[in-house]
Amino acid sequence: ELLECHRRAIAGVENFFMQEDSVVDVHDLFRIIRDAVTIRILRLVEEEMVQEGLGRPPVDYVWAGLGSEGRDEQTLVTDQDNMIVYDVARDGTDTEKYFEIFAQKATDRLHDVGFERCKGGVMPSFAKWRGTIEDWRLRLEERMIYDRGSFESLDIIIFTDARPIYGNRRLLKEL
Repeated sequence: ELLECHRRAIAGVENFFMQEDSVVDVHDLFRIIRDAVTIRILRLVEEEMVQEGLGRPPVDYVWAGLGSEGRDEQTLVTDQDNMIVYDVARDGTDTEKYFEIFAQKATDRLHDVGFERCKGGVMPSFAKWRGTIEDWRLRLEERMIYDRGSFESLDIIIFTDARPIYGNRRLLKEL
């Protein structure tokens, strides 16, 4: 159903653009539509994780858009450029495993409803684009201060476009 809704929304925005000729409004409409679809997908994945016995997210997290999604410049065709930042579990819970499974499910479901997978791998299904707030600080520090680590200079540029879509916005703001 979400795939069909997404397709109809794209067609509606395309018709709007042909009549109004406003790129800014098109970007705003795509943000509203695609954020709503993404939020619904993430909530469905949370429920799926519960049904599979994996439980609710063990800590707060934020799902953020990057690239054109983060800059609010999406057009008719989009791909996934996302990241997850999550809190550290104080009780020793293996949050990495939970969010690895969660991220894979979410990126698969987003693909199913028309969000193409990022050819460059900028998706939280890749470990590089998910982690605790401490993981993220270390990645950024290693690249920006010590010029080493898994992050490249282009990754830093992509990261600067981060915009929270769902979850605890404090995590992204703090980072």
